[in-house]
Amino acid sequence: MKRILIIEDEEVLLESLGLLIQLNGYFPLLAQSGESGLKYLNEDEIDLVLCDINLQDMNGLEILKSTKSNGKLKSVPFLILSALSDTDDIKAGYSHHADLYLTKPVSSQYLLDTIKQFI
Repeated sequence: MKRILIIEDEEVLLESLGLLIQLNGYFPLLAQSGESGLKYLNEDEIDLVLCDINLQDMNGLEILKSTKSNGKLKSVPFLILSALSDTDDIKAGYSHHADLYLTKPVSSQYLLDTIKQFI
């Protein structure tokens, strides 16, 4: 079963995304902070990361940069899911090598279709 790490500090959204992922045949790993997300990345096999940018303890771009600079993790698809929708925010995501930048809100079906493209 493919493992998807979801890093999101809004608890209700994190749980909703986790349930959506689970109901569609994936194994969700839920991290409510950047620190716990990094711990999962360093200790578990991850097939895809779905990460917010504005986390309480760190910026999601820091997690992206850390992931893409790690030889073991750099091939793991990293999708940003953020409410930040300005062109500069999106450019920053791609300049840090995000595989895709999605803006909130995103439909469940579109998110699932997107995930299927990557894993």
